[in-house]
Amino acid sequence: GPSSTNPLNGVAGRGSADTVRVFLESRCDPAKASIDGFAPLHALPLFGRSNPDVFETTRLLLAYRANVNVQCETQIKDRLFVFAVVRASVTVALWGLAHADPYWRKLASIPGATPLTMAAMQGDKGLVKLLLELEAEVDIPNERGDTPEALALLSGHQDVAQLLSMFHV
Repeated sequence: GPSSTNPLNGVAGRGSADTVRVFLESRCDPAKASIDGFAPLHALPLFGRSNPDVFETTRLLLAYRANVNVQCETQIKDRLFVFAVVRASVTVALWGLAHADPYWRKLASIPGATPLTMAAMQGDKGLVKLLLELEAEVDIPNERGDTPEALALLSGHQDVAQLLSMFHV
């Protein structure tokens, strides 16, 4: 999962802002991707919804030079995760993105996804708003060419898609 080899990834999504600060002060790199292609900012929409410190942690990671527009790496080194993404991509190719099971749709959409893309797919309107305020680019597509707005719509999050539609450049 999104914590493989970068301890900051697991802490970013689930830990307190104080714990994240300790990791950052200990020189954990907020821009470094784990072997499954995730950077710490990707962990926030995946695991941070119930974390009361998610907004503070987002700002903290960016203060330590995380890239708000970081994309999940395409050269994923975790073989089991690669297998799952490939399986999801084949499933989506066969059924179409709109007709695929939400689990497979989200998994197939990860390569090239930004933190904004992941927050949009999860329907996390608060995090989407924060990322936009922090200058996340709304039109960066994932590897499939899907934008955060399109994935929010496909995931049933019309309110998030409407918010994103107001930020097109």
